[in-house]
Amino acid sequence: ETVPRRVVLHIGLHKTGSSAIQAALHGYDDGRTRYGGFETPNHSAPMTLLFGRDGARVPAVRRKGLGEAALKRRRKRARKALRRDLGETDRNLVISGEGLTTNLKPREVKRLVARLRKRFDAVKAIAYVRPPISMANSAFQQRVKGEGLAEFKPPLPRYRRRLKPWIKHLGRENVEIALYD
Repeated sequence: ETVPRRVVLHIGLHKTGSSAIQAALHGYDDGRTRYGGFETPNHSAPMTLLFGRDGARVPAVRRKGLGEAALKRRRKRARKALRRDLGETDRNLVISGEGLTTNLKPREVKRLVARLRKRFDAVKAIAYVRPPISMANSAFQQRVKGEGLAEFKPPLPRYRRRLKPWIKHLGRENVEIALYD
């Protein structure tokens, strides 16, 4: 008897403990479910390199100033890891990247979902959200600490815009939106 396979996409959002979730899950494999086998716990960059049209828009890539040759190498390693994960026909898969809601355009989300649906019986997403004022406060503090601040401009969560492509291509019933606390 074949057991249905599921993939769960943890799509963030930012400032909701994603790094802690990713660190806790990195390397997880209980024989039935495994955490995606990319090189880094955060799958935002590898998934964007694979499904996004412009790998240079990945923030980690921009910060490192990687050239086209380095991007090709990273894309090749990411493709190999994803093929390995997709090829395991008896396991569920968890992929986590809060950047998936900001890095991928709607048509790229569609391509990603279509690819996963070819291999899995169910494709689901979970997004944690903060109350907008809490998210803006946390993001603002991080921006000040990390980059300094040339001007005061509170960050806006834009939850609807970020989640709309996922809801459209997965169906509302397959996107869980949970309050981060």
